[in-house]
Amino acid sequence: MMAKRGIFPESEVEPSVARIKTTSDLKEAAKGSQLIIECLSENMELKQKFFQDMDQICAPDTILASNTSVMSITENSIYI
Repeated sequence: MMAKRGIFPESEVEPSVARIKTTSDLKEAAKGSQLIIECLSENMELKQKFFQDMDQICAPDTILASNTSVMSITENSIYI
């Protein structure tokens, strides 16, 4: 979509998509990641547990993000 609008060069689409990885083996995949975006169900306890686990596994400079659309991250987070 962004390539069609001229925002993102067409030549960068495939290499960018190839760098995106999904997994169900979080501990192994998270170890070397620079950016992790969670997409869990809208359950704050589940999300908090995920971020606590990732905080123990990931490097200190790893960016942990959420795609939540209905929950307040700043209101419910122990990390912010």
